[in-house]
Amino acid sequence: MVRFHDGKYYVIRANALENNFNLYAYDRGRREIAGVRVSAPALGQWHTVRVVVVGDHIQGYLDGALRLDHRDSRFRSGRVGLWTKADSVTAFDDLVIRGVPSAGP
Repeated sequence: MVRFHDGKYYVIRANALENNFNLYAYDRGRREIAGVRVSAPALGQWHTVRVVVVGDHIQGYLDGALRLDHRDSRFRSGRVGLWTKADSVTAFDDLVIRGVPSAGP
């Protein structure tokens, strides 16, 4: 989850049950989607999800491969968090958050 503020945020989700890797924009319970179909991530194995957000450019990587390359400017700032659905068993490890230099003053 990125740019969380006031009930609005983006989520990138890898879903092994539906074979997809999706970007969701949540706005107080409503969601819109940009996504791609992928081979189901293998169950019982670790996977790497990388999210890069600079300005309105959002990129999502699954196991090192760029899968989503999207532009959306509705949410400009906010917090970062971890997100999962109730129908999955998920473990997180080695979370790294890096800032990027600001383009403005």
